[in-house]
Amino acid sequence: MVSVTPPLPQPPADRTRPAVLIFANCQGEDIRNVMASVEPLREAYEFKLIAYHVLNQPWGGWENYGPGFMSNVETLWYQEGPDFPQERARLHEALPADIRTIRFPSPSMLSLWPLAGGDQRREPEELYPDGRYPRVDYVAAQLAADLAGQDLSDDSIFDRYMEMSAQRLPNLDRRLAIDIARWQQRDAIVDIPVGEYLHDSFREVPLFHTWTHLTAEPVRFLAKRLCETTFADTADLEQLASAIDALLAFHTGQDFEQTPVHPLVAQHFGLAWYRPDALYRFHSHEWTFRDYIVHLIRHAPYCRESDIGVAETALATQAGELGDEL
Repeated sequence: MVSVTPPLPQPPADRTRPAVLIFANCQGEDIRNVMASVEPLREAYEFKLIAYHVLNQPWGGWENYGPGFMSNVETLWYQEGPDFPQERARLHEALPADIRTIRFPSPSMLSLWPLAGGDQRREPEELYPDGRYPRVDYVAAQLAADLAGQDLSDDSIFDRYMEMSAQRLPNLDRRLAIDIARWQQRDAIVDIPVGEYLHDSFREVPLFHTWTHLTAEPVRFLAKRLCETTFADTADLEQLASAIDALLAFHTGQDFEQTPVHPLVAQHFGLAWYRPDALYRFHSHEWTFRDYIVHLIRHAPYCRESDIGVAETALATQAGELGDEL
């Protein structure tokens, strides 16, 4: 099962409109989709995306961005980070010399998932190129090794996990302090700081589906701040904010592979939005926290071979439809 959608053919540069180029990881996909649909801006600007986290993939490389791609780019929304240095260097080589650059961070939060770690079972498979469960819980991985060969019920496995995980939880306030320090470090080098917003909001509303995949709320925050910084002199900011709110009213964010929050973590931080019986989307499945943990420990398959053909057909259809429009 592919976890990242290969890029569709890029429209040719519309030289009648200036372009805003978004250079970002998967978080930029939502930002680009929102901004390309904002009515006050869609006729005046073209919004383009280079997803730097897939540039090293066979289907996501620089060849998708032809010679004319940069020709109308006047503004760069640049997601700062230490990752992918070669891709970042190549971008800067290709940019126009006089481009206006607005920098924003890549929000993340590890303190809600303090048991994230490694699992030796995670390796690429035909149905799971990123491994069956890309976001690993190290207690679940250790328990799986300890219970190998034992025929235990799901209830027994879950009970053992809850006992072991309660013993292994680190100092959660210390983990939050590390997150805060990381936010402050990133905010110091960007134009759109997010640390204060994340700290003030994470208990009241869900901000993350995983430690890096965003719900609609941070997307809304970033989109509005980017507009305020970019279009303050050329657009009605209240109108833009209202349009963004309308577009995101029913948007759930990048929820294709949700990682449940441990109930003891939710209790410690007093998460107002947390529900013990909540269902979490994991591709085409909806699992409770218990379901997810049992699947994770058992390393259970959840994808059928027929799903690959369905996904490939859908992508080919999308690409064909866009190609017909160009």
